[in-house]
Amino acid sequence: MYELVGDGYSIDADNMVVRGPGQLGGVPLGVDIEIRTGGPAIGWAPVSSHVYTDDSITLGYRSTDQQILEFADAPMMSVVAPLEKNPQMIMWDPDTYPDVRTLADLGEQDITINIFGGGTFASVFVADGTWSEDQIDPSYDGSPAVFIASGGEIAQQGFASAEPHQYEHVFEEWGKPVRFQLLHDSGFPIYSQTLGIRAGDLETLRPCLELFVPVVQQAVVDYDASPDRANEIIVDAVVTFDSFWTYSMDHAAFSHATQGNLGLVGNGPDSTVGNMEPARIQAMIDKITAAGMDIMDGLTVDHLMTNEFIDMSIGFPAGAGPVDLPDLGGRVISIAVDNAYLPFSYIPADTGVAEGWDYDAMDEICFRLNCVPDFQEFVWDGTIIATGEGQFNMAAGGITITEERDEVVDFSDSFISTDQKILVAKDNADI
Repeated sequence: MYELVGDGYSIDADNMVVRGPGQLGGVPLGVDIEIRTGGPAIGWAPVSSHVYTDDSITLGYRSTDQQILEFADAPMMSVVAPLEKNPQMIMWDPDTYPDVRTLADLGEQDITINIFGGGTFASVFVADGTWSEDQIDPSYDGSPAVFIASGGEIAQQGFASAEPHQYEHVFEEWGKPVRFQLLHDSGFPIYSQTLGIRAGDLETLRPCLELFVPVVQQAVVDYDASPDRANEIIVDAVVTFDSFWTYSMDHAAFSHATQGNLGLVGNGPDSTVGNMEPARIQAMIDKITAAGMDIMDGLTVDHLMTNEFIDMSIGFPAGAGPVDLPDLGGRVISIAVDNAYLPFSYIPADTGVAEGWDYDAMDEICFRLNCVPDFQEFVWDGTIIATGEGQFNMAAGGITITEERDEVVDFSDSFISTDQKILVAKDNADI
């Protein structure tokens, strides 16, 4: 939404509100945009109930599970979904639990999971057998203290667009990567932070929504292409609010990159951004019902969402989003490495354990493909031939790609590239 706020905006620190002239791509919209903070600014009341106490609010953020559970008392209808995937995740320490790759693995190993109380996803995962009730610790308060103090013995909820950056780069007591899986990829396919209206306002707001929803769609695409201006407004607001919330441009840059890398923003199964799949919402109605949670009798997808205001021509360019990766089903992948090239692959004298960038890259690849890396020491000069002959599934190393080598192995994109130079003495006539 901050992408729609134009120059000359103001910040009300007391009420935690940002307001300014609406714009899209530098063109005035002719209306003002006011973004009100939820959470502590509204006494931690649910947005759905809050919008029913203040009729000056036109739209509110809500997620599918919250809509389902709160519809009987505070019905909201989603009209556009800026996020394609819910950024919520569960994270864990890969050093403590190197074999954990999914939320189901957390359940199988009976690892304590620290979450905010009342989370719908926990009830769903317990009901479907992914987790057990006794491994859920609902005492999480948003602080990193418990996770850090545990030394990585517990798992914890968070946002994929936030906590991985904070734990590696901000929380110095931890200072290393975490591993995670999205709730979306674990069977909890809600739409997160949709823009919704009071269900009874549909007819009144129809002329407005016909114009505004496509603007929101385009703003999602514009922010992805050029995020800095909107990020600066967000950081300015956070600093001015001077509350518990902290946010920096580095954090904002990480969030933006992660949104694209993980497909948190992007087109749906078609070429359109912002529209919603009825089947996903029906799946959540079914899962919440199966978990024994109370919902309104007769609740249907049509109560919860509409795509009628979506401009189907607005979306990310073809090929701009992430692709679905294959699941290798835990298969062991043999990887040739030569532990003689710091910082890529080497054996430190103090630990005697091989490490380096090649190991980190291959570990991450196998994590995403659900495979198990089997690193095997091999002489660098023979790597190309051995991999081409099928002795190894893959290899990592600093290798010059030539046409001849391209005929025997498939090269991935390098995660680092260099320009090689030869140094010679000045005025050397022989070279």
